[in-house]
Amino acid sequence: MTLSMSAQVPGSAEWLRRRRARSLAIALGLAALVVIFYVATLVRLGPNALRRDGAPLPPNVTVPASDLSVCKKAGTC
Repeated sequence: MTLSMSAQVPGSAEWLRRRRARSLAIALGLAALVVIFYVATLVRLGPNALRRDGAPLPPNVTVPASDLSVCKKAGTC
């Protein structure tokens, strides 16, 4: 792949177009990585992702008995 001399000169129209395209590709890649990390965090936290400390659990969520003894001792149930 041989580039013409005008494409290699900084400041030329072709050079600026390639630079813009490269910057856009990097920005899109970074945005995709942020979305992947965000979704992975939500999946990993599961139903507790949006729950604040001390807030009651929704009626359809069950807590294992081992967790109940811990929260009763701490007084957060």
